Amino acid sequence: MPALFKVYAESEAHRGIRSAIEFAVNRFYAYHEETFVFQSLDAIAHVLALPDIDQAWIIQNVYSLFASLRRNNASSDADMAGIHHANKNEEREALIVITAEEKPQTFFASLRNSGNQNAKALTVELPIEYESKRLEMDDFIRLFLTVIAHDLSIARAQQFLKLLRYLVPSLYEASTSARSVLQEGLNALGSILSRPIPKGKPVELSDTQPERNAFNGMQLADLSNLPSDISSMRIDYLWSLVSFAEVGGRLSADAVRNAFDLAKALLRETPSATTHSSVASFLGAFSKRFMAPKGGRSLKAIIHFLRDLAPIINEHARTIDFTEVFDTIGQLSKNDMYFNDPTFCQLVVAQICGAGLRACNVAALDGLLLSLPSRLSLVSLIVNTVRLPAADIFGELAEVRRPNHNFLALVVLPLALRMKTLAELDLEGAQLDIAQRNLQAQAWSRLLLYVISCCRRTHGPGGDTSPVPERSRSQDKRTSTTGYGSHLPSLLVALQIIKIIIVRAGDDLSWSLPDIWSRLAVFLKEVLEDGNAEFSLRSQEQSPFPSRHLLREPAANYCLWSFLELLCVYRNPLFIQLRAFVHEKVRVLDQELRYHRDSHTPFTSRSRRPSSVFTKPRRRMSNVSGTSSPDASPRLTALAIPDIYQNIPHPATLIPILSRVLITWPTHCASWVSIKFKYFPTFSISRRNKNGTTYFRIRVVQSCMGYQGELLPLPQTSVDTASEVDDLDSPTTAWTKRRALQEVTSETQELLAEFDESLNDLDSVEGIVDEWNLVK
Repeated sequence: MPALFKVYAESEAHRGIRSAIEFAVNRFYAYHEETFVFQSLDAIAHVLALPDIDQAWIIQNVYSLFASLRRNNASSDADMAGIHHANKNEEREALIVITAEEKPQTFFASLRNSGNQNAKALTVELPIEYESKRLEMDDFIRLFLTVIAHDLSIARAQQFLKLLRYLVPSLYEASTSARSVLQEGLNALGSILSRPIPKGKPVELSDTQPERNAFNGMQLADLSNLPSDISSMRIDYLWSLVSFAEVGGRLSADAVRNAFDLAKALLRETPSATTHSSVASFLGAFSKRFMAPKGGRSLKAIIHFLRDLAPIINEHARTIDFTEVFDTIGQLSKNDMYFNDPTFCQLVVAQICGAGLRACNVAALDGLLLSLPSRLSLVSLIVNTVRLPAADIFGELAEVRRPNHNFLALVVLPLALRMKTLAELDLEGAQLDIAQRNLQAQAWSRLLLYVISCCRRTHGPGGDTSPVPERSRSQDKRTSTTGYGSHLPSLLVALQIIKIIIVRAGDDLSWSLPDIWSRLAVFLKEVLEDGNAEFSLRSQEQSPFPSRHLLREPAANYCLWSFLELLCVYRNPLFIQLRAFVHEKVRVLDQELRYHRDSHTPFTSRSRRPSSVFTKPRRRMSNVSGTSSPDASPRLTALAIPDIYQNIPHPATLIPILSRVLITWPTHCASWVSIKFKYFPTFSISRRNKNGTTYFRIRVVQSCMGYQGELLPLPQTSVDTASEVDDLDSPTTAWTKRRALQEVTSETQELLAEFDESLNDLDSVEGIVDEWNLVK
């Protein structure tokens, strides 16, 4: 039979050969009936085990061959091979013998006198040949189910199940009754395969395949009696459910529950990479086919499906790729049929997204978040859930314990880049009611407040994160109880996210929470108040050729000038709130520069430096430059002032000796104690190809605030370097939204490369930037 089937399959273009084989199969079926079908399928099933076989092509021809038994083609088809009635006499003889053996009364009743008195002959009134019979698809399906359920421990059951898996779409379309039988049979097989199997050595899904290919000399019956692989059978059964749902079949709640039980059993009993990959592919395809068919699915069915799916995500989110699952649920969350249902919203946010966020946090703590395959799909799902009216995704985000810089950079930052603003939704033509617009706008303020809360957390007793009380205005800054986080990388990344929110969602923040800018200004003043430019003056004064160990920049200075540069070159409402703060910082620097220029003495930490009117310390007239006058006071300039970068060199031209900027933090800090930037232990930020970026930013801020006359001098080591600085052209005066986002993400890219040794390869970090999908 395998050789005959091979000829049949390879003769798709030769109708005569296929008709002849179909006629022969019809005559065999007329004689042997179901026995012939069983033996033929048992032989053909081994073909699917051959390596590099086109299974779809084989299955198509299997169905075509046996579907020909549904029609009587003995006399209707053209006899192109000339074999019709060629064995008529043999069939009649076989019919007489079988009738005489099995039905003797019928045989004797068929004997009649021929009417010829002389001949004394008897005539047998039986058909000339076997009557052509039609194979019903219902019986064809039952044959598969019977063979599979008879003995799951042998390879024959596994082979028939694999055949059934690929035949499901064709059998579903055969007839209405066949659909019913197929549905009931799949439900029954699920219950049978869910039974516990004897414990033994775990078997890889592909372990038995090469061994069976080696038994080329064995009889087919021997091959069919080899031990089966129950894990492979379960995978085949699960994919048969996918095929059934794909063609429009309706699975019962019990069948879906059995499918998930089988998936969990596979992950528990055969925990291998092959199993994980197979189960992940099934879950993705099954979710898409079941929850998002062409005709839609009822809300009740979706809710039952999500309830059964949630435990798997909660337990295996770190090891299984749920990308397709999250993508499908994200599409459902946009559907008006499910959008307003509280149960659906709670399931998606609390159980699906919550489980994904917890998995991301654990992976981030282990340094494995970048390799988590479903991370970006989870972020996209969260973006789609911010407008769900009966759930709070930011509440789930706040439940994440001790989010570190990896979690912030690889989950929260992409979320800030992918969330839609109201203006973007209007451009896309989204039809939102007032409630949805409020939720979308409030999502940005919720995200901003969450990031601020990450900055305000400190490690309490036992390593838990606990919020720190607000500082009293009357309390001395040196004894402040406000903590800004005991983990410097997390704080730096959080500030980068705040920048992105300011750039992208300024209008939404103003619309949803008008006083958010004053609150944010107060927070930023607390975080950045210790920043200054003293490090640049010290490095200038120590030596014209400063050594590497002298170039130490506190973290507050790095963050201060990075943030002030954004405020000055990108128009945003926060600049109004912080204008006095910016002016104070620049004015203090200007006075120190003038004092340093006029005194011609090295500047040390013990020197008394003049302060601005904003700090209100005691002042001595001896510290004020003799050239000070009302006319010398700078004036604030417009944000988009022309030539804002005039005489400011590009960072790439600065000396390589500034290649690293050192940051310090405390070696010990107890809970409930203020954690200031200036107390952090030594921490380095390599500027790589952007040496002296902070110098560049200080000069930008000075120019924007009207202090072009006394810009911070740049460290120079040779006349050649100075000439290169003077020859630089001025770049763009003000940043666009796209430019601002590019600068922020580029800076974050360098920070991540410093925080994680695993990301020291800059190409790996650039891949993160590509994932951020920077399109604005």
